[in-house]
Amino acid sequence: MGLLMLAATAWAASCPTMLPAEFAADTRSSGRVILVVKDAHALGVYDGDALVPGACYDVKLGGVYTRATATTAARSDSTAAAGPKRARGDKRTPEGWYEVSVRDPTSGYHLGLEINYPNYDDVMYGVQNGVLTYEQAAPVFSAIVHNQDVESGTATGKKWIVPQNTPLGGNIRIHGAPNAQPYVQWTNDWTDGCVALSNRDLDDLDAFVGVGTAVLILPTLGESESAAH
Repeated sequence: MGLLMLAATAWAASCPTMLPAEFAADTRSSGRVILVVKDAHALGVYDGDALVPGACYDVKLGGVYTRATATTAARSDSTAAAGPKRARGDKRTPEGWYEVSVRDPTSGYHLGLEINYPNYDDVMYGVQNGVLTYEQAAPVFSAIVHNQDVESGTATGKKWIVPQNTPLGGNIRIHGAPNAQPYVQWTNDWTDGCVALSNRDLDDLDAFVGVGTAVLILPTLGESESAAH
């Protein structure tokens, strides 16, 4: 029990006790919020802008994995500090406001909580910088607008799933270890842009959150609203 309490204290120390003020004032933080701070490799759950006791976890993010050869050891180079996700295959973890859009217990990992990447700002960046065309962006914008209508009560039905097959990439999830490899070496970032927790921590997180929970991903604490979309 003592070791477990020490571990919890260490994890909690990596998460702020309160949401940063500039984000706490945002209407998207009115309910429960998952906050991921990339440079701290930390995920915390907040309610009423305060950290839920015990709900702070170590995470691994996007990384480029190089397999071992006869002369070199395997290694994983982090892309967490390389900025937000901009295109399919860049192995970066997104930055900005999102929400849990799907809870998938049958994914190839130990549970998958998919987030609704790309968001409006991601799509605008993609169009303005030639990552995708207006034609490719149109169905993404449509899904975003319909989701906003559902939230405001001007439309009915379940939330639309933002298209995941554009050049911006998709299928960004908060997940555990691969089912085919239940033990993962946790010393390096190893995902393709997702946020990975240990299976035990993910089971714990799953009890706190659900579809519709807001997700705020920051590169570091103290970023401005514009930096986090």
